[in-house]
Amino acid sequence: MNRVCPQCGMPSAVGAFCARCGSALPPTGPAVGDRPPVRHPSWALPAAVAAVLAVVATTVFVVLRDRGDEVAGTATPLPTMGWGTLTPTTETTPPTMATTVTATATATMTAAAGAAADPNAFRGYAFRPGEPLTVPAAGGGLYFGSPSGNIHCTITASGDGYALCSIDQKNWTGPPKPASCEWNWLDNHVAIGAAGAESGQCLGGVEVPPVATVLPYGQSLTDGAITCSSAQTGVTCRHDGTGHGFTLRRDALDTF
Repeated sequence: MNRVCPQCGMPSAVGAFCARCGSALPPTGPAVGDRPPVRHPSWALPAAVAAVLAVVATTVFVVLRDRGDEVAGTATPLPTMGWGTLTPTTETTPPTMATTVTATATATMTAAAGAAADPNAFRGYAFRPGEPLTVPAAGGGLYFGSPSGNIHCTITASGDGYALCSIDQKNWTGPPKPASCEWNWLDNHVAIGAAGAESGQCLGGVEVPPVATVLPYGQSLTDGAITCSSAQTGVTCRHDGTGHGFTLRRDALDTF
């Protein structure tokens, strides 16, 4: 019958000392098969259960906390579990600052609508892109283009006031060339004077320079009795003395 070391449990058949730990062996001892079962301390199982419950409670707390942050738009990363940091993928609410910026921009645009532009910034023109603007002598009129680059206008205060605009691309048909016109008939030109608006012009040269300072949307320009305003819906020119005018845009020409 093998003897068992009382210190490390190593069975030893011969000798007075344990071959593993060197402890003295008893003269006789229990057989290997008769060793008593290993008993764990009475507190081991409750401690393990308590540890598992603590992990579960922590996980539930973190998930509930993070769900609340997602609603506020500030998702908090979940704790690292050995695979890197996990971040909730639920779409969050945009920050309040974005709404404030949008509202401010809208208010600024609304305030700028109808603002009068400085006439001195619109006294130059050119006939080719890239050329420096030519500024004629005093009383030479005002020149501007729309932000889209599709409409160009000339305003003059001489006489009763006069404005002439041209449009490069349009989806409407202007009046046919009259028999009395001996020069170039331009059905994409419209004019306004004291007598009212006239669509189509018989011209012997270029009366509306294609290059000029841009009149931003929401601003107006006045020279004498003529006021022209720029908007996304088109360019409107009006004779302030008579109230007649026109609105020129790609899809239509409206006169009043």
